[in-house]
Amino acid sequence: MTPAACATGDAPSHTFTDPGTYVVKVVADGALAYENTITVRGNWAPEFVSMSPQTTADDHPRVDSPAAFYIGATDPEGPDGLMTYTIKWGDGDTDTRAWV
Repeated sequence: MTPAACATGDAPSHTFTDPGTYVVKVVADGALAYENTITVRGNWAPEFVSMSPQTTADDHPRVDSPAAFYIGATDPEGPDGLMTYTIKWGDGDTDTRAWV
């Protein structure tokens, strides 16, 4: 594997531009000193997702009556990014939304 970039010093860093699996190697004085396979993901999935009805009536809705839910999620990449979600209601309808 040809390295895309080389860094030296006590705290080298590298920014990967594409998702994928990479073999990272450190060669010191001509000998392999470290090797690790890492996976770079394009977007980390939420660590925690919850959905609950807002009221008891929403937990047992009637035909032709809307049901409201609370949805929450924790993004491991931090609170500054846009998160999208899709709800599949089970009756063929879906709802896709985004929140910051």
